[in-house]
Amino acid sequence: MAKFCTQCGKALEEGEICSCQMAEKKNEEGPQNVSGQQENMKGPQENPGRLGRQKPPQSQFEKNATAFAKNFFKKILAIVKDPVTAGKEAIMQTDIKNPLLLMALQGIFSAIFVMSAEGRLMIELDISTPYFRIFIVTLLLSVGLACVLALLLKLGNAVIKIPVTYTQMLSAVSIRSALLMPAIILSFIVSLIHMGAGLVMFVLINIWGFTAMVVAMSSLIEQEKLSKFVLAVSVVILLFIILTVFMLTRTVKFYIPDEIRTLISNLNDIGDILSWL
Repeated sequence: MAKFCTQCGKALEEGEICSCQMAEKKNEEGPQNVSGQQENMKGPQENPGRLGRQKPPQSQFEKNATAFAKNFFKKILAIVKDPVTAGKEAIMQTDIKNPLLLMALQGIFSAIFVMSAEGRLMIELDISTPYFRIFIVTLLLSVGLACVLALLLKLGNAVIKIPVTYTQMLSAVSIRSALLMPAIILSFIVSLIHMGAGLVMFVLINIWGFTAMVVAMSSLIEQEKLSKFVLAVSVVILLFIILTVFMLTRTVKFYIPDEIRTLISNLNDIGDILSWL
């Protein structure tokens, strides 16, 4: 019995498939194959795990470090803009990290300034400069003297019976450190033009730092004890200056280049020999 196509009615032999049905089947399979190939091509490209496709999330430590750095530099800027008000707030806080970090940064800035000044002088004399030794000595000397100043301030306030903690005095001293950092940069720029002017500015900046520190502290002192406070702080600053000069006389040898130290040592030996003649 003859068979006919169910689609177009064409007569078909036994087992024959009409050409219209074959064309329809190809049309149905074609888009599926194309879409499958597109999915295979897209799959690797959209994989978020591929290198460079997705930024790794920040760790908790990185977030805390970033937040601390932003907050720290905001405090420096606040002290520079308004050393009395911001300094008073810093003294009232009990955080020891910020004061120590400010002192360390101020020591680094001071070391860079001294290294630059001595380096330019030694270049003119064609003598090598011990930069690393200058950096370490200046940093340790700066931070150490700042900690001693805080101790002297605590003892001075204790004498006139003003209750303060050592951490608060460290915060008071850090006011001076915060002001010195941008001012040292200015002194460095001026010293590039004229070395003497840069050194004078460096000394004047220290006076500004001491003044801002004392005024910020005085805003927390009761009126009836203010006169005694001024006297006590004056004595403390005088003692600090004497101590600083003494320490500089003991550490100045570390700032002298090895060639000059050797020359001085040889001259001393010659002097000893002549004294025996």
